[in-house]
Amino acid sequence: RRTTAGLLTFDPQAQIDSALQGRNSRAIEDEILRIEGRRPGLGGIFVDSTGALFVYLRSLGDTTTLRSELIDVLSSRAEPMQLTAELQQGMPIRVAQGSYSFSELVAAANQVSGLVNMPRSVVSVDADEAANRVTIGVTNQDAVEAVSEYFASRGVDRRMLRLAVVGTPRLLASVRDYF
Repeated sequence: RRTTAGLLTFDPQAQIDSALQGRNSRAIEDEILRIEGRRPGLGGIFVDSTGALFVYLRSLGDTTTLRSELIDVLSSRAEPMQLTAELQQGMPIRVAQGSYSFSELVAAANQVSGLVNMPRSVVSVDADEAANRVTIGVTNQDAVEAVSEYFASRGVDRRMLRLAVVGTPRLLASVRDYF
C-alpha cells in the first residue's frame, strides 16, 4: 500500500526492500523488517518480561513454521544472535494479533519524523515493536492532545500512534565539560 500524506510518501514495502538489500542503519529494526520480508504481516518481535519471544502478526493463521522461519532469517546474519541459539533450544514463542505490520510502523515513523513545524513538545518518534504502534514521546501530559491533533491534521492515522509522556531531555555532558 503506497499512499501520501502531504509531501511525504508512506511506502511500507520500500522499508522491507531496503532492509532486504542490506540496509543496517536501523539496527534491530532492519532485522525485524527482514523477518517480515519472509513472514508478511509481522508486526513486531521482542523478548517479553517472562523471557518468551513475543511476536505480533496481522493474521494469526498458520504459525507452525514461525520458529523455523525466525531461526532461518536470524542465522543468516554475519554475526549470529543469541536469540537464534535460544530459539533453537526451545525458547517459548507467544503470538498475538497486531493491528499493523512492522513495515507500516517504520514507514509511519519516517512520515511523522519528516513533518515540518513539529510541536516542540515532541521529543522522540519510534516504530515500537513491543506496542505495535508508533510511539511519540512528548514532554508533558498537557501536550498529548495538541500533538495528537497536530498529527491527525497532517493525515497521520491516529490509531497508529501511541503518545507517551517522557519528560524533557537534558544534557548529561557538554563540550564545556571537556575544555
